[in-house]
Amino acid sequence: MNKDVASGCGLVLVALAYYGASTAIQSSTLEDEFGPGGLPLILATLLGFVGAVIAVRGVFLARPDTAFGSDEPRRFARGVGILGIGFAYVLVVPYVGFVLTVALLIAAVALYEGLRLSWRVPAVAAAGAGFLWLLFVKLLGVPQPAGLLF
Repeated sequence: MNKDVASGCGLVLVALAYYGASTAIQSSTLEDEFGPGGLPLILATLLGFVGAVIAVRGVFLARPDTAFGSDEPRRFARGVGILGIGFAYVLVVPYVGFVLTVALLIAAVALYEGLRLSWRVPAVAAAGAGFLWLLFVKLLGVPQPAGLLF
């Protein structure tokens, strides 16, 4: 099994878990025809589809040199680092709020991936957070966490 097959199968499992968790969203008298589970269903379906495509691609394009190799522990550690940044986001967002936490997330990932700290990192982080806030809050009408501090 190569890394694409393993990653694709992992994404499919995450999509299934996400969908399972989203079925617990209660209906409201204010819901529209789309319903409270509509967006999570679409997101879970897209994630599952992407995972399946990656896994199938990994099966058909598998070569002996793409199997888990000697540099896999380093790659695994990098993946765990990204997962840690995501976990930190989940812990911090209820306290700091959506916009600031997303900006910190973007900056942290950029720096973790090796980008040198310059004026561009906070500028891109702020622009990205602002764009996502406009997209979700203003365009889609999905309220985001305000946070206890801000």
